[in-house]
Amino acid sequence: MTYQKLKQEIEAASGVRDWNPTPSDLARIASALTALKSRKVVVTRSDVAMIVSRQLPGARFYVTAGVDTKDITSLLTIALRQTRN
Repeated sequence: MTYQKLKQEIEAASGVRDWNPTPSDLARIASALTALKSRKVVVTRSDVAMIVSRQLPGARFYVTAGVDTKDITSLLTIALRQTRN
């Protein structure tokens, strides 16, 4: 797998954004994921995010867990009120 493809897979699996991993960072992340997979049947999004954050402490992540339609509707309502004032 190329480093670009690995980076894309990690981004999709963890929700990471705003990160600039080097090839050696990606190799260490891949190694940690392989080691985790040998000990654990299911590797979760949180597991991948934890490994990435340990390797690259400045990385930022998208957090979408727990967001539902009601939350989005409320945010849009607030935003509309702000733009009308």
